Amino acid sequence: MEFVNYKIDDIIISIKTGKTPSTKEKLYFDGDIPWITTSDLKGQKVLDYTEKTISKLALIENEAFTFEKNTVIVSTIGEIGKACIIKRPMACNQQLSGVVVNDNIIHSELFYYWLVKNQELLKFKANKAIISILNNKLLRSIPISFPKNLENQRKIIAQLDQIQNVIDLKIKTIEVYDKLILSIYFQMFGDPITNDKKWKTKKLSEIGVWKSGGTPKTNVDDYYNGNIPWFTSGELGELFINKSKKHISTLAVEKSNAKIIQKHSIMIGMYDTAAFKMSINDLDCSCNQAILYSKPKDEFYLYTIYYTLLISKRYFLDKRKGARQKNLSSTFIKNIDVIYPNNKEGKVLVEKFNSYVISIFTSKQVENESLIVLEKLFKSVLNNSFKEDVKINEEHIFDDLIKKYSVEDLKSKRERLQYLVNLFSKGNLNDVLSYNNAKEKLFELLDEEVIEQTFDGEYTKINVR
Repeated sequence: MEFVNYKIDDIIISIKTGKTPSTKEKLYFDGDIPWITTSDLKGQKVLDYTEKTISKLALIENEAFTFEKNTVIVSTIGEIGKACIIKRPMACNQQLSGVVVNDNIIHSELFYYWLVKNQELLKFKANKAIISILNNKLLRSIPISFPKNLENQRKIIAQLDQIQNVIDLKIKTIEVYDKLILSIYFQMFGDPITNDKKWKTKKLSEIGVWKSGGTPKTNVDDYYNGNIPWFTSGELGELFINKSKKHISTLAVEKSNAKIIQKHSIMIGMYDTAAFKMSINDLDCSCNQAILYSKPKDEFYLYTIYYTLLISKRYFLDKRKGARQKNLSSTFIKNIDVIYPNNKEGKVLVEKFNSYVISIFTSKQVENESLIVLEKLFKSVLNNSFKEDVKINEEHIFDDLIKKYSVEDLKSKRERLQYLVNLFSKGNLNDVLSYNNAKEKLFELLDEEVIEQTFDGEYTKINVR
């Protein structure tokens, strides 16, 4: 398989960085236009849903713009190299860039897979500042190597798609579990902002003692690499957390402002992009000063408090202060009112809700563990797919290739015609669209008498001439 070597600049038609509409104008947001942020990129190939949206007004007033379908979106600030493809017009923020490739040289899907494979290279090429930045000039200059033949590119795409499609399905399933918990909350307790069911409320300062963490001096080696997980606010976001990027020692807790956080405390990020990111710690741990935490006096209400805050997140973020960085103060957080259903009816609902949360979270964990296994398999196949000596058996991926092959592509090799016949004979096509696509091509090949139907007295068969 012949490979070619270019710079990314040689294979693209355009590259453009996204924009964030002015947050001072609320009419720019919550519209019908998907607006991508880095948190939307969770490992799926095709992005079809975003957490945030913008309005047509934002486009009209040039506060944002949309990328065309088949644009490859790549993160270029902070978490460098996360990527996806869009199949309909979408906008994105300034932490992401949209790349349109020359499809006479490289398929957009292959470019996507190349980005996924080479994420560490992209990180290495980024400017090493406090926040990593891979500007468009740097991105254009990066060397890229891939199969020259577009047909060979399609084979690699089809092979990788077989695993990627399952990964995408797993990610959607996990998202469904998250939405299910929120749906159950609304059904039981109503809207926590309006408190339409008139539950009793308490300020966060009443439900527990709130403290912020601390960062041990980084120049004291004995403070680090211990056995105490130490979280930064950027690591928050999942319901439960138990694995941190860094660990500190017991000496750090004794000699610095770092503290031990008891298991099952609510941890809330206060600053900038991590403001109001939340998690519950699943083990005793520690954290930096950008996190405010508290263990509820009555752990029975732990999940109710957490999801009340999570659902109210956008409302509270709109009240942030700060000219450049939009932060939440500890005073502001402690003064937040949360519903506290402590009458007989409320306690019954809270108990049911707790049960639902644990059950759904357990199911979600099973999907997460399966996703990790799939991602390891995918990474292995991905690494092998970009080797010049790679040999790909078309037969086991032919139901994917058939979507992309023209009738002329099929006629060019006798074994492809046989693969097509085998698919119909064995009923191995994965979905209705694949079946209809293959059927149209089969009928056209029958009309051209490249393949034929025969009857043996009992069954009708299709054969390659």
